[in-house]
Amino acid sequence: MTYTFKYRLPGARLSCGSWSRRALDSPCGSGFLIAPFLPGKPRLFIPLDLVCYPDTFRKAFEENGGGSMAPMPETSVTPEQHRDEILAMIHAGKSGELTKGVAARVLTGEMPRDFDIDAMFESLCRRYPSAFVYLFSTQETGTWIGASPELLLENKENMLRTMALAGTRPAGTVGVWDSKNMQEHDVVTDFITRRFRESGVEPEISKTVTAPAGPVEHLLTEITGKAGKDTDVSRLLDAMSPTPALCGQPRDKALRIIADHESFSRDFYGGYCGPWYADDDFNMFVTIRCAHISPSRYALYAGGGIMPDSIPDDEWKETDNKIKTLLPDMV
Repeated sequence: MTYTFKYRLPGARLSCGSWSRRALDSPCGSGFLIAPFLPGKPRLFIPLDLVCYPDTFRKAFEENGGGSMAPMPETSVTPEQHRDEILAMIHAGKSGELTKGVAARVLTGEMPRDFDIDAMFESLCRRYPSAFVYLFSTQETGTWIGASPELLLENKENMLRTMALAGTRPAGTVGVWDSKNMQEHDVVTDFITRRFRESGVEPEISKTVTAPAGPVEHLLTEITGKAGKDTDVSRLLDAMSPTPALCGQPRDKALRIIADHESFSRDFYGGYCGPWYADDDFNMFVTIRCAHISPSRYALYAGGGIMPDSIPDDEWKETDNKIKTLLPDMV
């Protein structure tokens, strides 16, 4: 059994990859950490063990692509199914039960016969230089690839950095952001700053800017802080995932609506992944703009924040734009 990973950090020129014949349930030394969407579920840590050879990832893809322990959704979500989930979240918002929800959908299809996993990784690196481009393949997870614009948490010598990335509109939209997107972004910012303070970290909050992310753009606020001597940064990492940008707020209520209305398991979509270093520094990114792939099929995932004034048809268009991040490589 082989465990492989490959990634390119935002703005970096070179990628890093490795493979191993073992995996752990928690970080130990340097390697790559993978966490699913649902909080409390087991994580997977691939140690930085063995140097890659030219066909490492192709072979891993063929071996793990089926992901017998992580089955792929059989069918795409229909507009009607997506609308039902959105309406449930809107109703919960108007009744005061939910501040924000996140409705997700999946698009499935057949892989092209000439698909080349290494070529796709390099294509994503070229098209999205400011994204975290990632690829991991194991029997437990299957094979996932993506280009995430969203940092969950970085720890560098006890200096913490994260971002509130929420609110979405087509790239290049002219004019100010509407109130729905502003409120959606504020929910995420408030959640992160509260998590920081609960961990003994005083957050420093940057000015909010518009950040391009391929076919869409988001509201982005950077949040930083210094970990104190009593701060458990690993525990903070888990406490932050999933943020309201991927789940909703309050989390428990949002998770119940997701479980009741989504016809598929999110698995690793909306979780996090990234490099973990020997000194317990790390760079963890939210597993979005991603696909679960096998040699024969793919499943593309996308979601959108739902507020009480959300319009279901607009939310479907938003997820369409997000899916376009990876769709060109699948057809």
